[in-house]
Amino acid sequence: MRVFIRQRVGLVVLFLPVCVLGIPCPDSPGLRVSESVRHACEDRLEVSTDECRAILEQLESMEAPSPQQRFDLVSARMNLTLFEPDATREKTSDEQSLKDLQGLHEELPEDVQVMRKLALLEDDETRLNLQREIAVLAPNCTSNIFYLASDLDWMTGYGWSRSKQDPDLLQELKSILDLGYETTSLRWYKMFFGQLRYREYLLDNEDSKASQFRQQVIEELSPATFPFENDENSDGWTLLCGEMGYKLRFAQMCLNALDRAYKQAISDGSVIPQDVYYGAGILAAVLVDVASEVLDASPPPEHAVLYAPYSASEGARILIGLRDLLESVPEDQRTTHFYTAYEFTVGQERRAELQEKYYEPAQANPIDN
Repeated sequence: MRVFIRQRVGLVVLFLPVCVLGIPCPDSPGLRVSESVRHACEDRLEVSTDECRAILEQLESMEAPSPQQRFDLVSARMNLTLFEPDATREKTSDEQSLKDLQGLHEELPEDVQVMRKLALLEDDETRLNLQREIAVLAPNCTSNIFYLASDLDWMTGYGWSRSKQDPDLLQELKSILDLGYETTSLRWYKMFFGQLRYREYLLDNEDSKASQFRQQVIEELSPATFPFENDENSDGWTLLCGEMGYKLRFAQMCLNALDRAYKQAISDGSVIPQDVYYGAGILAAVLVDVASEVLDASPPPEHAVLYAPYSASEGARILIGLRDLLESVPEDQRTTHFYTAYEFTVGQERRAELQEKYYEPAQANPIDN
């Protein structure tokens, strides 16, 4: 899966993989890319750009193209630009696409698909207003709600200095998070909107509402089962044990799931041990990176969020529990995946010893993968 990143002023916009986003704005009003353009300029671009290039040249040669043909032209050009390494050509293409989309938007002011593409190329303020318009016209367009919520989260300091933030923007952020959580059916998005909404309740000192909302998330999603489900849209261990799960206080739930998975791995082989080590590595990394290295009593990183879902003692207890689980693995079953996870659970001095022992250049693969 590829994740496209486009840098904007003060903001990094993530273009998430299709398996996460699903079909963009499926029920929204507006034009749709023609089947021939979609096939050549979306489905086959990674194989060859020739078909898309031919369609683009054909569309550019039309004297009086219809709105549909102009939309196809912009779509083909923007997709093709992602595969063109020349920066000058990309800049020129973006400028022409911006001009074309602005013209289409004037003619079709409520076309959500035009606005979505236009938002990718406009300045920050215009992009934000377009996202707001789309939220009104297509409130179930989850990907737009995601980008709008991400922008508003950035504009309100990611939870920092709450008393200094614009109260209107804060209220808008909360409303958008509620909308996103209520309208999406994909659990990755539920987790994204949920962990931010939970944070907002805590920052507003509404502990009772925070607790009720967290329980709602648990009842709706059953996060403890994530690693044991087949879901092509998201990775269960990452959702349960990663940063979003951490911020919803799912770390103990993750540790319990790891214990269950390991017991299944050694009892009936229904779980692959490497999957357990993978999940353990995710939990250990987030406990160390987000909650600071609690076993070493290191100061928290500068980018830590304003509120901490776990106290240092809670984080240390979970990390120690994870270390104990990993140390129960027999020596002859410890692979490189195991040590990748295990080294996070020990102090810096012990970590250095492990890295020297198991990752020396003279021992290219000391442990089977």
